[in-house]
Amino acid sequence: MNISDSISRWAESSGLEAKVIEGSILFPVENGDVSWIARVTALEEDGMVYIVTAYPFDVTEEKRVDVMKKINEINIQLKMGTFYIDNDDGQVNFRLGQWVTDGESRDRWVSELIFIAMNVTGTYYKMFMDMAE
Repeated sequence: MNISDSISRWAESSGLEAKVIEGSILFPVENGDVSWIARVTALEEDGMVYIVTAYPFDVTEEKRVDVMKKINEINIQLKMGTFYIDNDDGQVNFRLGQWVTDGESRDRWVSELIFIAMNVTGTYYKMFMDMAE
């Protein structure tokens, strides 16, 4: 059982309309009145799941330093994953990479890691959006 299969099973059980791109799934996330894009990738050779979420807004150039400072404060507190901002376009993303166990519990690990990434992204959505505006 490989990681890609676990990711596919998770997407199917979640009822997502996921787009498969080179060993990854790309899908929109709806969380109340907000939404973003997520990509979940299997790094089979490393035994890892790699998740990236992207907010659908960019931070203006004038506000990027303030957002970078806030990101540093948040990242210090996070137990898993990290936020970052693309300095060229102001896109704020969250990423989480984690080794996953082999065997029967792999599906559960994949599911829980995706849940963590979506939860963290949703938790900070409004704050980053307010800072971007």
